[in-house]
Amino acid sequence: MSLFAHQKHACQNIVLEILLTVLQQSMCLHETVLTGSVHECHSRHHVTATDQSAYVSSALAATTGIGSTSCPWQVRAAEGQRINVTLMAFVDAQTTGTGSQKSCYDVAVIRDGASRHGVTACSGQPRQQVILVSDTSVIELEFVVANMASDHVVPHPGQAAQFIIHYQCKQRIHTVHF
Repeated sequence: MSLFAHQKHACQNIVLEILLTVLQQSMCLHETVLTGSVHECHSRHHVTATDQSAYVSSALAATTGIGSTSCPWQVRAAEGQRINVTLMAFVDAQTTGTGSQKSCYDVAVIRDGASRHGVTACSGQPRQQVILVSDTSVIELEFVVANMASDHVVPHPGQAAQFIIHYQCKQRIHTVHF
């Protein structure tokens, strides 16, 4: 591994640790932050998540490949449940000589049955937003790692865009019409 690649990897790990610590402290979470298994990735080409509620991170996908296009998360809820998916985006506007410039990132792709949903985050948007309530009890989630940061710039922990996705399995609400 080159010195550049080692520094980039170290910065991404620091950013992930900081984000998860702040997230857990600020929200008093007692939920799971999923890390997955490289062994499961190699044998199944996906990682299965069966927790009722958990967090997954773009930094993990960028550093290990778990949660990326080559090894997506497969979130499984109980039959009849739906999955609420919320994005937490840690994105700052780029400063230029003329002011702030809007920065946008392709964050993830979520497959829900036959549907495919692209997830994009831009500076200036709310940090936390619901991005999907699934139609099925199984979704596949992959972070778009290639668009997270430039290969030519070592991200500074205060400037790197990072993303955390929270999912929560919920009972489907049945509407009765009279």
